This record gives sequence, C-alpha cells and structure tokens, in this order.
Amino acid sequence: RARGLVATSFAWGLGETGDLVRDLSAADLRRIGRQGIRPLRIAEGLALLEEALGREEGDWAPVHLDAEALRRAHEGRAVPPALRALVGSARPAPPRARSGSLLDLVRAEAASALGLRDAEDLRVDQPLREVGLDSLMAVEIRNRLGALLETSLPATLLFDHPTVRAVAVHLEASLAPARTSAPAVAA
Repeated sequence: RARGLVATSFAWGLGETGDLVRDLSAADLRRIGRQGIRPLRIAEGLALLEEALGREEGDWAPVHLDAEALRRAHEGRAVPPALRALVGSARPAPPRARSGSLLDLVRAEAASALGLRDAEDLRVDQPLREVGLDSLMAVEIRNRLGALLETSLPATLLFDHPTVRAVAVHLEASLAPARTSAPAVAA
C-alpha cells in the first residue's frame, strides 16, 4: 500500500472454528463473552471479507462485538481507546464511591470474573481456586483492581493472597501510606 499497490490486512477476531477456539474451554469462552467478544460465525467472516475487499481501507479487524456486554464489562472503568466509540469514554469511579470498601470492591471484581450473578454468592474467606479461579481470571481481576485503584499490582496478587479478604487486607496495607482515607477491612 505504501508503494501504491493493492493490499489488504486482516487481524481476525475470535472465530467459531479454528485453532484458537479449539483450545478454549467453555469457561474461557464465557469470560471472553463477558468482555463483549463473541465468536465470529463463518458466514459473518466471509461477508466481512467480501465487503473489505471492495473498499479502499487496507487494515481490517473483523470481530463480533456485543455492545451491551462491552458496556457492562467497562461500567465505571476506563475503556480501551479502540472501544470508546462503542461504549463511551467512562472514567473509573472512585473505589469508595463504587463499592463502599476494599472488601466489597475485591468481592465484586472477583465475582464478575468468575461469572457469578451476585457478589454476595462469593464467600470472602473461601479460596478463590475452590470456586474456579484460573490464571487468566487472576490476571483479569488484578488488572481491574489496578485500574480502579490507579496502582500497579503484582501478577501473583491472587495467588499470594488466595481469598477475597486476604486480597483486600493486602490492598489496604499497601495503599494505606498513599491514601489518607482508605476503607477499613476487618481482618
């Protein structure tokens, strides 16, 4: 394209078949779906390919996005720049206003990543691995908490602190010097 030649580039999203989806578990697909990404059906992919080949733009990223799931997944959080046109550019809500306490915040984020409908269903002293936490979920929860608290958190956060309460206590201790009004967590 830079030399005036015809070229089209595709960065295909998740498809309903193929190597990527074959290696994903049902839990992986549910997690991806909660983030607003649905597998692209073959017919949809072919239609998008045909449309792209008839247009001037050279770079395409065919993906099936669920705008409502995107809104839910990013509610009160910073939205990635590429998705802002779909869900808006909401800024993260202050943790205290959003959840009332670090314990509630950690519980809500863990319950969301685990696919639970109600955060109250998640016991704060139960090891998260017992309710299905895997390494991808641990990273997802760590990333969400880091964004909400506007801090960098270790990748091993949920493995070093295996319960909701342990994570909240750790966060309170690590954030206390930086915050003058950190919510209290009962140990």
